[in-house]
Amino acid sequence: MRSAATISAGSDLPITLYWQALKGLGGDYTVFIHLLDDQDNLVGQGDGPPLDNWYPTSFWAAGESLADPHLLHIPAEVKPGSYRIVVGLYDPATGRRLPVVNDKGEITGDRVVVTRVQVPP
Repeated sequence: MRSAATISAGSDLPITLYWQALKGLGGDYTVFIHLLDDQDNLVGQGDGPPLDNWYPTSFWAAGESLADPHLLHIPAEVKPGSYRIVVGLYDPATGRRLPVVNDKGEITGDRVVVTRVQVPP
């Protein structure tokens, strides 16, 4: 297994998400990017519309693939340790997250772990 990337507290971590629309989404959703500790506590986050709102999810068509750059600010007060970065989409009007579905059509949750990072002492 690859070792976790090292990031510094107080820095900004560039993250590019790659989305592939399997069908039209029918609404405008917001991306959440969360930095979680091993107890699942939220210690940092970066929420915002995909593609900096220039191409809302209601415009996405089946088969489209999109590169979606974001910055995740790592708070200065984050303690040294190992953290997970998780992502997903939610309806900004209701806060309801979209489900994550595997290739068998089964719902596996409402977020995806994209990587682990390490904050050094």
